[in-house]
Amino acid sequence: MNVYFFNWSTSYEQTMVRYLVKNYGVKNVFTPRKIHRLHQKFKFLGLTSSRIAKSHIAKKLNDIKSDDLLITHDSNIFFGVNKDVIKHLDCKKILLLRNPVSREFVDSAASLFDKIYTFEEGRSLELGVDYLPQFLPVGYKEAKTYDAFKLEARQPRCFFLGRDKGRIAYLTQLAERLEKAGCEIDFSIVKDKTSQGESPYYVDQEFEYSYSFLKTVMSDVVVDIVQQGQTGFTLRILEAIFLNKKVITNNAELAHSEFYSPERVFILGSREWQEISAFLAGNPVPLDPDLLYKYSPDNMLNTITESLGDAALAH
Repeated sequence: MNVYFFNWSTSYEQTMVRYLVKNYGVKNVFTPRKIHRLHQKFKFLGLTSSRIAKSHIAKKLNDIKSDDLLITHDSNIFFGVNKDVIKHLDCKKILLLRNPVSREFVDSAASLFDKIYTFEEGRSLELGVDYLPQFLPVGYKEAKTYDAFKLEARQPRCFFLGRDKGRIAYLTQLAERLEKAGCEIDFSIVKDKTSQGESPYYVDQEFEYSYSFLKTVMSDVVVDIVQQGQTGFTLRILEAIFLNKKVITNNAELAHSEFYSPERVFILGSREWQEISAFLAGNPVPLDPDLLYKYSPDNMLNTITESLGDAALAH
């Protein structure tokens, strides 16, 4: 059985896929832009795109056999000709729901896939899909190489990276409080449609994932501020637990996570701010390697292949 990752194209997705290609021999395939443009022309003329999809499969994806596995995500399965390509591919197909979606979305996608997973454990029953832990883009074997990395003694560096999403006022206030507590602030807030005015923390675009990951490596504390109603763990949280960094967050869910300890996680609104100095001075105990493996792309690949009755590729 060969495993194909379909349309994983962002910086952090490519980080993960390159690791899996190198270590487990998976393959990475895309739908070219010219195929989507042709789809738009057919749509304008009132013609079906099934013919385009079948032609693309015959020319570019003909190595995919019935016992192979295709893994994709929710971001673009209904974009352009992708739905028809997935529909007409004769292989096992898996969909990973990385974003909050509705039951209607799941129902519309269900006929295309053999199995659907969500990263939101609390919504798996509601959506009628299986739960799969969120995973770090950096592979388990690569993340372990940072175990011996030690930061020089200095004031605690607090790192935040994310889109504004209306959080600028909250983050600015938090930065001021952390600075007064003796921290060095390394906040990069990416401007979006909610952004107003000026801020020393604003940046115009996101960083490449390799650079943002290095920022986490060089920090002491990861700041993770989620929006109301957001569940699950962000990539920053996973980076923090793999790299044994402390976390300051407003995500109360973390108090119930298997990697929580008061030395590792400071939940805003649940603890007195007066405790922050002791928190910043402490050192969390490194987590058990088996627990970290659970949140790795290696485990994701292993879980999916075994669920379909195939031998595990990742060990």
